[in-house]
Amino acid sequence: MRGSHAHGAQKLFVLGLPGLIEGFGVMGIPLADVAAPAVALLEFFGGIALFAGLFTPVVAAGLALVMLGALVLVHLPPRSHSR
Repeated sequence: MRGSHAHGAQKLFVLGLPGLIEGFGVMGIPLADVAAPAVALLEFFGGIALFAGLFTPVVAAGLALVMLGALVLVHLPPRSHSR
């Protein structure tokens, strides 16, 4: 099963927090030093908690905010096209 915990694990154990912080900064995420670890930990431990049925409303709200942030800060902004 691939879920939030898999994305969090990739952020924590493959990219590592320094790489993730750098990536967030490149994408223009505000407070990348704070946001990157918070997102990675929420996705990893929150995904496990959801799978176990623990803290479901709190974790779901946190993950919804993460997805909203990704949509607004990364996926929706117009991108400059260089020729």
